[in-house]
Amino acid sequence: MNILVVTNLYPPNTIGGYEIACADTVRLLSQSGHHIYVLTSHCTHVDDLLDHSADYTIDRSLLLHTNWSSNFRVYPSTQVSNANIETMQAVLAAYKPNAVYCWNLYGLGALFVNYIASIHNVPKVLHLMDLAILSYMPTTRRQLYHLLNRWPQTAHLLIPHFDHVIFISHFLRQRFLRHITHHSTSVLYPPIAKLPKSTSSTPPESSPNRSLSLAYVGQLEEHKGIFHLCQQLYEYTEYYGSCLALTIYTFPPNPSKLRRLSRYSHFINCRVGLDREQLLSLLSSHDLGIFPSLWEEPFGISQLELMSVGIPVLSSGRGGSSEVGVHLRNILYYNPSSRMTLFDILHLIRREPFLLKEIGLSGQRNTIERFCPTKYLENLDRTFNRIAK
Repeated sequence: MNILVVTNLYPPNTIGGYEIACADTVRLLSQSGHHIYVLTSHCTHVDDLLDHSADYTIDRSLLLHTNWSSNFRVYPSTQVSNANIETMQAVLAAYKPNAVYCWNLYGLGALFVNYIASIHNVPKVLHLMDLAILSYMPTTRRQLYHLLNRWPQTAHLLIPHFDHVIFISHFLRQRFLRHITHHSTSVLYPPIAKLPKSTSSTPPESSPNRSLSLAYVGQLEEHKGIFHLCQQLYEYTEYYGSCLALTIYTFPPNPSKLRRLSRYSHFINCRVGLDREQLLSLLSSHDLGIFPSLWEEPFGISQLELMSVGIPVLSSGRGGSSEVGVHLRNILYYNPSSRMTLFDILHLIRREPFLLKEIGLSGQRNTIERFCPTKYLENLDRTFNRIAK
């Protein structure tokens, strides 16, 4: 089947797990025999907009009107929409896909999103992993702007015009429920496409004073809870005098975000821009992975990467991130606003290393069984085969 994948960002241009999950999905579909054409943005300086180095084509001809505080190139919103519509029309005519598979469309323009909604001669699948598309949904203010001819038609009819909508979590599906006017939806958790080669099964020695090694994987953003976590860990070391080290694995951040961490430099180390294999090889050396998000996460893909290496994971469990595991069985959930809850967990790690190691190994088994690529691909194939009939 010829599948046209449309998304705002695609690796190596990333701001989080969404883009990595898209690339994993493209690779899995290609390996299973589908012919894939990826249409994404030209957001950084590259020599060639067409990349044929993989078994599929990556076309970076689309434009963006937002850069998410990154150094991606942006253009005026109207210019973005018009240029992207022309590009999409040309690709549809030349590639003749059997299905259009849309991922994150935010940043590509409201008129462009409306154009995709208007396509009727090709089946369309929308894969929703966050709430960004709601920025194109109508509000009272936007409707007023539209009446005054100051705002383009918004994308409130986008979801009903798709033949099938895939949600990353039950939580996210519930958030979009009022926009769903048909029953062709599903919840499909992202896969762990790459697993570590091995992990250690020997827990560290029990000691109330031993140094703890913690790991965080994700963006340096306020809503991700990383700055709040650093302040709590700073208070922990000040109060208890205990030694701990936090390694932050992140994408290239805004320099101002790094400067905010400078006061915690005595226990923090930042590792920027590692590839997936490098990241997984390093994560298993830590005592605990932390997912401290303060907002209602659509899912929380980085939890899976932490769990896949066999270390216990401490998660805020906000939004869809609570669907990953079961508390005290294969993951630990905590209230990120409670400083003492975090302190109690850190004490538990020192007192009960064997218990924590078992939670980590159980989490690894849970991740491999529930989020394996084979099951994920089977569900995708069923979806595309159904809508193509």
